[in-house]
Parts: sequence; C-alpha cells; structure tokens
Amino acid sequence: MSENRNVPKLRFAEFHEGWLEQNLGQLLQFKNGYNGSKESYGSGEKFINVLDIIEMR
Repeated sequence: MSENRNVPKLRFAEFHEGWLEQNLGQLLQFKNGYNGSKESYGSGEKFINVLDIIEMR
C-alpha cells in the first residue's frame, strides 16, 4: 500500500480516486430467510447467501 492507506500501489490505470467506504446497508436491503419467493426469481432481484461471502463468489 502507498502512503495514503486508501489507495493501493497496484490499481487499474483508470482509477485515480481513493476507495469509497460504505456500509452494506447503504448498498442493499437485508432480508432474513432461507430462500427468496418464487416470484422474486427472474425479476432481476439479486440474492447472496452466506456461502457466497465465505467462498468469495
């Protein structure tokens, strides 16, 4: 990492800004449950489960 801890040494050439830090709640809506409803599938709604996070999918 460089002197500025928000900007790593290795970056894509088109990125010049620092990292934008946000809470997950600002980016998505949390819903508790095992499965989404059948109406939600194919609607464009995104589903993430704990294994997606653990396995970095």
